[in-house]
Amino acid sequence: MTPDAVRSAFSYLRAIEADDAEAAAELTAQEPELTQMLLDVAERVIVPVTVLIRDREEDPNASSFALAELGGVLLDALYFWQGETGPQVTEFLATSIIHFIEQILTQEHETVGAVLHHLHDVALGQALDAHPAPAGAHPVRPTTA
Repeated sequence: MTPDAVRSAFSYLRAIEADDAEAAAELTAQEPELTQMLLDVAERVIVPVTVLIRDREEDPNASSFALAELGGVLLDALYFWQGETGPQVTEFLATSIIHFIEQILTQEHETVGAVLHHLHDVALGQALDAHPAPAGAHPVRPTTA
């Protein structure tokens, strides 16, 4: 993803999370590739959480294999919608990502918004590394709060 795609996708996720239908509609109209951007975000969020971690102290067990399969099934279901278009599909993808974050990634002291902020910073850093600014430009790195 490009830095602009990361910004757009996470702006849309924040708008949906905040129930800001006007901002969400504006972003949908501005970004014809928003559905694909959200699928990229979903993959970047779901895979690291559900994939088997080889460097864990404990050995993989039936639960870890089940979690990896569930992550794959969720991504397959989200990718099923890739060929569809329209604001309802885009909103469905966003609410699915937000629900995953809410149920799996938030801790007792964290909010979905805080996790979205962190995930945005990580994704933006990766995008800036993959798409460096032209020579002479001054890239701005996200700061963690």
